[in-house]
Amino acid sequence: MFLNVLFLTIGLGAYGLFFYSFFSKDKTLFFIFCATLIIFHDFIFIQLSYVVTENVVFILKAWQEYLFLFLILILIVEKGSSNKKMFFLLLLLLFLSFYGIVSSIINGFGIQDSILGWRMYLLPILIPCLIYLNGGFKNIDNQIFYKYLKGLLFFIIIYALYQNAIFKHYDGQDVIFATDNFRQKGEYVLRKSLWFYEYFGSDHILPGWFNLVRDGKIRATSIFVSPIIFAQFLGVLGSFFMAKFTYSRKKFSTAILIVITLYGIYLTQVRAGLIFYLITFIIIYFDKKVKHDNYLILGLPLFLVVLTFFSLMFFKVGDASTIGRLGQYEELFRYFKIFGFGFGSGKSIIAYDSLIISVIFGLGIFSLIYFKIHLIVLNGIRQLNIQEKNQKTYLGIGLISCFSAYTYIIFFHFSLGSAPIKFIYFLTFYYLFQEHEERKN
Repeated sequence: MFLNVLFLTIGLGAYGLFFYSFFSKDKTLFFIFCATLIIFHDFIFIQLSYVVTENVVFILKAWQEYLFLFLILILIVEKGSSNKKMFFLLLLLLFLSFYGIVSSIINGFGIQDSILGWRMYLLPILIPCLIYLNGGFKNIDNQIFYKYLKGLLFFIIIYALYQNAIFKHYDGQDVIFATDNFRQKGEYVLRKSLWFYEYFGSDHILPGWFNLVRDGKIRATSIFVSPIIFAQFLGVLGSFFMAKFTYSRKKFSTAILIVITLYGIYLTQVRAGLIFYLITFIIIYFDKKVKHDNYLILGLPLFLVVLTFFSLMFFKVGDASTIGRLGQYEELFRYFKIFGFGFGSGKSIIAYDSLIISVIFGLGIFSLIYFKIHLIVLNGIRQLNIQEKNQKTYLGIGLISCFSAYTYIIFFHFSLGSAPIKFIYFLTFYYLFQEHEERKN
């Protein structure tokens, strides 16, 4: 009882400070607070679930919904920005929200599942869009934010190394899958090594031993619940550092940060993380010559998608899980529904590895609007002035490369609701706001 009251008081007090900071002239605190909640969401609330009741976790976990309603109210009262393009984007997002939830209910799925699906699909885009329209990205100290990114990188890598050390300390490398004593030994080692083990439970985690352990080494997750999410997040951070390395004169310190992110990806043992990094490197390097042309930004990942499918179909390159994705695309053609199943369907939120498949199952032909929104945003970033050598420019170049890399990733991974893609949306609208303010002045 005492812990429930204590954490509820601390949490609601922190949220009060969070919302109050929105009205400050210098919105750096609001910006850092929001970024931290996005990145550490699972780490905070899963850990919290171990010490307080489910109701307390539910109240505090709904910070995104509180922020959404808060920003909607501010937009109505203050009337927000007059940026017609961004307001049109908001209308598209609200239309998809309405359609995805209503179609889900019509198809027989519950309101709770429909809202949860909407929370994954559109809330991560709606929130930064509303922050933009309400002027919430004004007067952000870019230097403080860059230091925040560097500090964040060191923290998540150190935590990953800690996971590795714990795994080795309890002889995890000696545990052999499917042996007589596997369940007892494997459960003990993973419970010690993974902070989220108790939350998901043995029946969920132990059967996926190979998703967490490879060649006798744990695949680091750090503050995330999956090595894939960790690798993608490192790819996002790495893209910004790589942009700064390519275009700035301060090479040495930035090169160290790039090496650290690559080492983190090595700890995850995730192939997609290396592909993410490869795509961002090519986009950033060749952007000097092609001037952010969509033919390269989208053409490169789509070419790699075709190459991957070709390899899977004719050469069976990859493990059983990778090859199994072909069957999922076959199901897309078999069960496609022109108006979609809505956000509450299992086909749109949990059944498939590919985000492309999930979106099409969820929204049907209206998935074209969903992808169009991303293209509008990408075209907005492409307007950056490459001649300006500052943190904002490096961020813009990094975001372009991230969009390119995610174009490949979404064909083979379901990334919705994860910290990397939420963080990209958040930083994208921050960048677009800074660019708009600069042009306006």
